Amino acid sequence: MIKIVIPTDNNKGLEGNVALHFGRCNTYTFLDEKGKVLEIIKNTSEHIGGIGLPPELMKKHHANILLCQELGPRALDLCVNLE
Repeated sequence: MIKIVIPTDNNKGLEGNVALHFGRCNTYTFLDEKGKVLEIIKNTSEHIGGIGLPPELMKKHHANILLCQELGPRALDLCVNLE
């Protein structure tokens, strides 16, 4: 199953806004390959005072694809090398 994750600004899923910063978003919205919202989770990464990195959180929720506006080189490296 393909699972897509989008960093979002609130818990409205596709009705809300895509977050401008991948690591500092409020929530992550997970979709299936047809665009159906599967779950919306709160960002609990260290970027907002929690534990762990966003790519680790996405892996924990079995995301295969990340859709975001911009991704810096360090974040891209973390996403690619989470095997």
